[in-house]
Amino acid sequence: MGKYKEIPSHWTFKGEPVTTIASGIYGFIYKIINIIENKMYIGKKQYIKVKKIEGINKKTGETYKKTKWIFDFWRNYTGDNDLLLKDIERLGKDNFKFEILAFIPKKSQFRYMEDAAILKANALVDLRYYNDYDKRYP
Repeated sequence: MGKYKEIPSHWTFKGEPVTTIASGIYGFIYKIINIIENKMYIGKKQYIKVKKIEGINKKTGETYKKTKWIFDFWRNYTGDNDLLLKDIERLGKDNFKFEILAFIPKKSQFRYMEDAAILKANALVDLRYYNDYDKRYP
């Protein structure tokens, strides 16, 4: 699968700690589990971000645009849901499991795979999930 980059983190995949990410991976679909209250959250984390940069060439004075690939180091990432983040702060990160469900190689599959995982788990209506529709879209 190409070159690997050593990245220690709190994430696991199939029960094993994740310490590397293969090159060519766009991101991953994950589930965070609140061990104490048995609540869960399904989401996605982009590993590669594209940043558009505009500037002026100092020698020629011409403007330019370029694309820069940034590897978003996710090792400390704990989700983006407000209720989940409040619970992590309240209960402590050690009371949560951070599981990678799937590594996604293509941007075109990224959103679809997150939606598929959320729908398969029935996470928009199951009150055990932080993804619950009423909480996401009040």
